[in-house]
Amino acid sequence: MYSLDRLDYEILNKIQELDRLDYEILNKIQENPFNIAKVAKELKTPYHKVRRRLNRLLKEERIARVYAEPIYPKLGLSTVVFILNRGLENDTDMAHLYSRIKARLLGNKTMLVYSIPRKFIRDLKRFIRILYGEDSIEHCGIYDRILVGRKDFKILDQDPDEVDIHRIDISDVNLYYQDNAEPLDRIDLFIIKKLQKDATTSITSIARSLGISKQLTEYHLKKHVMSRGLVEFNATLFADLKRQPCLVLLVEFSDYLALVSTVMHIVKIPFTSSIFLSNNRMIM
Repeated sequence: MYSLDRLDYEILNKIQELDRLDYEILNKIQENPFNIAKVAKELKTPYHKVRRRLNRLLKEERIARVYAEPIYPKLGLSTVVFILNRGLENDTDMAHLYSRIKARLLGNKTMLVYSIPRKFIRDLKRFIRILYGEDSIEHCGIYDRILVGRKDFKILDQDPDEVDIHRIDISDVNLYYQDNAEPLDRIDLFIIKKLQKDATTSITSIARSLGISKQLTEYHLKKHVMSRGLVEFNATLFADLKRQPCLVLLVEFSDYLALVSTVMHIVKIPFTSSIFLSNNRMIM
């Protein structure tokens, strides 16, 4: 968490320059990032115009990113969040196979996020204590539920003071529990990894990286990854910032059902990244 610098303000200014068509494209591309022609048809806009807008948003100015969000409970992974009371000079903590996020917090604190099979969590805690010290862990949360919803960029068209959060359409927000993990193979996992970085990556490009045919790649994508619902497609802003401004909230609550109802609206806001739920607290 830090003050905005010149690059941050440049990105913010570019976001303010986006028009309604940009927002509509970002809304639609989350539904099917593999079919831009369908997006153009539904928006009643020429294909070349939609393609040019996407290139500007995703590749030229790099102020947005379309990505696949893995449904970790379906992959048999628990999300583990550590809040530590000190920092580490190197990134040994991110060399771990299941590491996801490392963030510097105020007060020389560090947040680490891992998605890992539950049976390895005890070893992970031991690993963190070896790196940071026995008394370094201020909070360790294990989250087996995750809220995922497509970002509603129409909110950015409105006056923030006039937005009633409880009137946002939440029909495409889902709460996932860790029940039975889906059977996976290396091809499925590789495809998911690729789509995490860029969901608009072509099937041909993924096939070339895998060294297999386009037909086999398309089969795994549609029949394994998509039909089983192992990912949800989403979009975010500030994609190219190395030091993205962020606010991490760790919330304790007593009325679980009431809070889930509220959070299902919050998850659709474009600047919300992730919401993980446990039995008695939430991290957002």
